[in-house]
Amino acid sequence: MGSGLPGAFTEAEETITRENMEIHRKLVDDARTEGLATKTWIAIIDNKTCNGCRALNFTTIPIDDVFIARGISVNFPGLHPGCRCSLGFGEAEKLVRDLEQQERTIEELPPEEKEKPEVKTVLERIKQALSRLKRFLFGGR
Repeated sequence: MGSGLPGAFTEAEETITRENMEIHRKLVDDARTEGLATKTWIAIIDNKTCNGCRALNFTTIPIDDVFIARGISVNFPGLHPGCRCSLGFGEAEKLVRDLEQQERTIEELPPEEKEKPEVKTVLERIKQALSRLKRFLFGGR
């Protein structure tokens, strides 16, 4: 079993996973250099896809944030041996627009809907993400 990576990795699996993670680290650095500010988890969905990767599919976050799956925080794919996921990159301005639209939609809900704990949680997460993105875009990191 290798060190530093979650789960039961063989030495070969750990080597391949580390190499894959290094490739994604370089992709993130290159995307950041090009001014792209968001990353999107892209999973291959079939009968081999794990629940963690399936849940993260098309999740878009600021480029410096982490994905959380199966209780593990990761910067990029490599959640398990044989992970076939990849990343897509985009512009933060589009993510801001999308999040602002989601925030408006929730704010327009009837008061009894807005008071539900799960709705409050989603709204709080949207507001936190917007705050981080706006600081990134307009006020430095």
